[in-house]
Amino acid sequence: MSLLKKNSSLMLLALVGFLAVLGVVESRAQAFSEGFDVVPVAGWFTQNNSVPNGTTGWFQGGTTWPAQTGPATSWIGANFNNSTGANTISNFLVTPVRTLSAGDTISFYTRTATTSAFPDRLQVRISLAGASTNVGTGVLETSVGDFTTKVLDINPTYTVGGYPNAWTLQTIVLTAAQVPTPTSGRIALRYFVENGGPSGANSNIIGIDTFSYAPGAPAVATDAPADFNGDSRTDYAVVRNVGGGANGQINWFYNLNNSAAATANLAWGLASDFFVPEDYDGDDKDDIA
Repeated sequence: MSLLKKNSSLMLLALVGFLAVLGVVESRAQAFSEGFDVVPVAGWFTQNNSVPNGTTGWFQGGTTWPAQTGPATSWIGANFNNSTGANTISNFLVTPVRTLSAGDTISFYTRTATTSAFPDRLQVRISLAGASTNVGTGVLETSVGDFTTKVLDINPTYTVGGYPNAWTLQTIVLTAAQVPTPTSGRIALRYFVENGGPSGANSNIIGIDTFSYAPGAPAVATDAPADFNGDSRTDYAVVRNVGGGANGQINWFYNLNNSAAATANLAWGLASDFFVPEDYDGDDKDDIA
């Protein structure tokens, strides 16, 4: 089968004796990138909502063109055979779950065939419904499920030549209107082409490569954004190996509201542990852990 249509070519507090910037480290730990060396991709979710389904879904890149970077076939693709006849193609590629926030950056490279008379289209959508993979029910080809927020739409007017025909970087910065507060969710790439399929006037082939997600820098103080008494003010905190050795006893010291003397000196954990203070019981006070 030709891929071208028709005849177209944690450590959150790990520095002993030093202040740790908890929010920054925790946020950056969410960053990830994907080069699509192997498809399907572990941790990603795919669902073809095209009605009817065709003979392809999301597939490993082939020899149609080389990858943007890495091995020649290390890209992921979708094409006109996602459906049959002349129908709407709606094929979802969904990332792992992350805590999405305003200021986060999504980027990837995409392209279509070097010469194509059949316009392609791609949407990027986000869901703020945690780990949900609900990409639609009912009239599947037009439903988006929990992925109601559209953050990018490439070639929505189906212009011939309107989709990049060479690897082109797409960059999205999430806004406060799209994500009012940090919320667990997912990002979806949706190959969405109306009047697509082998007999349709639209849809040929697209590729995706070098996908990247990077949280923006949180708007927090740089001293130690931990709140141990629930007053919404930052408290200084350090951990110290008082027992000595690789598994020595750890003591936690924190000063509420930057008071001159240590408010608390608590023995908890060993030097070989990871230090992950957080509010684990929902009382709006950070707990040592």
